[in-house]
Amino acid sequence: MKSTPAMLVLSSFLWVSLWGEAHGQDAKFLYDPADQMLASTMLEGQDCYDPDVAADGDQLWITWLEFVPGQGDRLWVGHRRGDDWAVKEQVEFQAAKLARPTLTFDDAGQLWLSYEAFQSDDQTWDVFIRRRTEDAKFGPPHRVSPGQGVDIEHRVSADPTGGLWLVWQTDADGQFDVVARHVEQSDDLSMADLQV
Repeated sequence: MKSTPAMLVLSSFLWVSLWGEAHGQDAKFLYDPADQMLASTMLEGQDCYDPDVAADGDQLWITWLEFVPGQGDRLWVGHRRGDDWAVKEQVEFQAAKLARPTLTFDDAGQLWLSYEAFQSDDQTWDVFIRRRTEDAKFGPPHRVSPGQGVDIEHRVSADPTGGLWLVWQTDADGQFDVVARHVEQSDDLSMADLQV
């Protein structure tokens, strides 16, 4: 007879119960108390999801997606001061489907936003990056993933010698491979600045 998850849970409970009875104890599970309890507050509405945070000194920057029925996703970035938003900015983009917005500070303290966007013209997902400019806005998006396949599940890390490293999974004719790309900081980010 094949075991199911429910049967495994039941057998585990029975084992604990029998052990407890054999040792004169009630059958119950004990957990360590939490070291510290923190109160939480919902910052935005229930249609917000996929958040990420990045720390810059005492500022905690937050990014998230907001699903708007009939329109798709909105991309937000901000940081709070006390109980209010010091900065809350909707980042403009073309795609209606987004995933995994990520904030990263490079070694020079420059803030970058990366995300995955669905390209409706060729029905693929691509990885994009934007740098926060001197006027406190995010610059235009630049596609990091050059392939024609699906590019998803990206991660970002600051390079201590400058710039960022991005890694993601790319669909190469039905097989997903892991690829990496280095992005250098410049005033005019272009594909020439993206080194494989």
